[in-house]
Amino acid sequence: MSKIVELNYHNQTLRINCRGGGIAEYYVEKDGRREDIVYGYCEESDYDGGMGDILSPFPGRVDKGEYTYNGEGYKLQGFEENNGNPLHVFVRELEWQVAKTSDNQITSTLDVLVDKFAKNGYPFGLKYQIIYTLKVGGLHIKTVVKNTDEKIAPFGIGYHPYFSVAREVDEMVWKVPAESLVEFDQNLKPTGKIIPVNETDLDFREGGKIGNKEIDNCFTGLIRDENGIFTSTLSSKDGQKVIEIWQNESYPYFQTYSADTIDENNYRKAMALEPQSCCGYAINMPELGLVDLEPGSEFRGEWGINHHII
Repeated sequence: MSKIVELNYHNQTLRINCRGGGIAEYYVEKDGRREDIVYGYCEESDYDGGMGDILSPFPGRVDKGEYTYNGEGYKLQGFEENNGNPLHVFVRELEWQVAKTSDNQITSTLDVLVDKFAKNGYPFGLKYQIIYTLKVGGLHIKTVVKNTDEKIAPFGIGYHPYFSVAREVDEMVWKVPAESLVEFDQNLKPTGKIIPVNETDLDFREGGKIGNKEIDNCFTGLIRDENGIFTSTLSSKDGQKVIEIWQNESYPYFQTYSADTIDENNYRKAMALEPQSCCGYAINMPELGLVDLEPGSEFRGEWGINHHII
């Protein structure tokens, strides 16, 4: 198993996995009990469904692993697939450098080298830095990704944390201030159509109980505050546990998943709420948020988690 780096701050514990550089666990101690904020794993054998992963350079799927960029065709190979489509490739499969950088901070870094990954179908250079900072009542995640090559790189990034505020998803109360959804076909591939949420059964703008809805959908048209921040809220029905997931304007998409197709031990126990710079299949449909990262330029994004527990 890869090494996990642990950080303790006030009543909070954050654990980052060197495999993939993402969140393995994040929980708080409250009145002698443990309360999970990010529902995750303490052993790699318990990892399931992309728990806590960093999804980059392509969140979601790549159609048959093939894409064309700036007139050149590429084929991804050697990465995890889902029904023949590479899934969330590929930095979550790599070993990151992970270290405590202050009393309340962990930093994950990774260099994607052109020479190393050209044979796998991604001949571009990226340098990742993910800074996790614990604050009283929450976690802040700052992302900086630099193009270290001499050519434009196709790029996207997302995060895959699961959250739990009740014993099962059905009992959770959810608020998503978003105006629209990316329409998917039966294979979760975008159709090219954006549909208003009020034409679907996933209009959670005012909040409501999730119930038995099976959710694997991407929201966009995110409603933001005066600072450009979008916030989704997940809470227990009695309001005693509330988790807020916020994201800045670098993340215009919000992928969501009610854990219906993962191992039975985790089935519908937590909601994946995923800030994303682009939608799945964006490398095949660039209009869905694909970033053209210029040589020497940086992608910068911020998102975070606030929690309120009685």
